[in-house]
Amino acid sequence: MKVERVSYPVITPSAARGLLEAILYKPQFRWRIRRIAVKRPVRFLAFRRNEVKSRLSPRNPVPLPADEDRTQRNTLALRDVAA
Repeated sequence: MKVERVSYPVITPSAARGLLEAILYKPQFRWRIRRIAVKRPVRFLAFRRNEVKSRLSPRNPVPLPADEDRTQRNTLALRDVAA
């Protein structure tokens, strides 16, 4: 699972804490996640896409041969997530 993208079925407490700290940061606050509610049943969506392995250099913009440098990746993502 190192290179494949997978969504967790429910947000983890540490991810929820990081989200709160990113939006509502105060140095005197320390967020504690006590409960995580699931509003809808967990459903996944699987899809495959093409990615390019290397990056273009901004200093040397040489055209990238996409056919030789392409790899397919599988993604397992959440579907119909309640806001």
